[in-house]
This record gives sequence, structure tokens and C-alpha cells, in this order.
Amino acid sequence: MAYELLYKVYDSLMSHVPYDRFINVVKEYADKNAVLLDLACGTGKVLVPLVEEGYLIDGLDLSEEMLMVTRDKLQTKHLSSSLHLGRMEELKVNSYYQLVYCFLDSINYLTNIIDIDNTFQGVFDALVQDGYFLFDVPDQNYIKKMFSNYCFVDEMEDSLYIWQTNTQKHNQILTVYHQLTFFLPKTNHLYEKKQEFHTQVIFPLNIYIELLQQNGFEIVNIIDDFLLDGSKRKLIVSKKCRS
Repeated sequence: MAYELLYKVYDSLMSHVPYDRFINVVKEYADKNAVLLDLACGTGKVLVPLVEEGYLIDGLDLSEEMLMVTRDKLQTKHLSSSLHLGRMEELKVNSYYQLVYCFLDSINYLTNIIDIDNTFQGVFDALVQDGYFLFDVPDQNYIKKMFSNYCFVDEMEDSLYIWQTNTQKHNQILTVYHQLTFFLPKTNHLYEKKQEFHTQVIFPLNIYIELLQQNGFEIVNIIDDFLLDGSKRKLIVSKKCRS
């Protein structure tokens, strides 16, 4: 999976997202002096505002390009954060963070049970006792309705991109396929076509709950329709309850 192109348009694609909802729920469960981890921090749309408010946050993402955007935003605001290149299913930290969060469908880039289990175990180990783990899960029916045979076209200042998606459901597991096609300017008024492909998998909610509990978490809260937009996205708040 590559993000060599997506990072260029990610903030534009996600401009409709009420990021303040995610920021506020982090503030609800995190003390100001806590150390936090943003899993799959992307372009820093949650991380940067929280750092600006004085929170100590590390960021992890598998895309160097995404981290570059976050780093530039921090530098522009004269802020600092420790950003790391890596995969969340390979997280190896011991009892350091008071809260870990993973937002906006990032958990759905874990496309099999083993990777989800490894991620939950890594988060458990990374948290201090009674530390919180927050992540969101979109509603399968809503995603299937929105992204089956979906096509979005947008023209930027000097280029064009097309975002096409489709879905497939099997044994209560929904897979979402994304294809992004970019037409990027070259010399002599010519354009180069480049493509990028992404796959996300949405498991039934009970699978995530069971894996959390098997890894030593207790469920503190499940917030229905977290974004208040009818999408029925659920936010899961869990706590490390055994060492």
C-alpha cells in the first residue's frame, strides 16, 4: 500500500470531517500532563491542534509522506512532536502512554484478525495501567451504501484526480476497495497518469470487542453515531484493566 499520491489531496478529501469531535473526546479522557500516542496520525489533523493546546503527543504512521505533511504543519506553528515511521501492528513500547487513539477508519487498514490482535496487544503493552485506547468503527451498511460504485472527481490548481470505490461483503465482513487516479503535470503541457490502490476491511463490532477483551481491555463506553451525521459511526472507549 502506498501513500505517495494520497497525501497530496488527503486534507481536501477529508475537509468535511468535524475533527473537533475527535479532539474533544481525547481531551475528555486525557489529562493535560499525559503522554499520548496518535496511531496512524496521517497529516496531523487531530495531533497538531492537540499539541497546540499543550498536549504531549507522539505520532506513528506508515507513510513518510503523511508524516512530512504533519511535520511541516508543526514547524509552521513552531511546535514539536515525536513522529515515527512504522506499522501499528508492529508497535513495540512498554507502559509509556496514558492514552492511545486511532481515528477515522485507520483501524480498517488492518485487514485481518491477526493484525488487529497484534495491534491491540501492542497498544495494551504501550499503555500504563488504566490507560485508555480510543478508536472508531464505521457502520457497514452506511459504508456499503455510500461507497458501492462511488466516483468522485476533483480538479486541483494544476492537476486532476479521480477517486473510485467499490465494496464486497462476505461472511459479515465488508471490504472497501479504493482506486485513486491522478493526472499530474509534466513538461510541454503534457500530463502523467498515476494510480494508487487502498483496501480497508470492516469487521462486525463484536469482533473488535472480543479481541479487546481477550487482550486485557475493558469496554468503558461505545458512543453511537459519534459524528452526529447519521453515519452511525461508533467510537469505542476501552481501558487497560490488567497488567
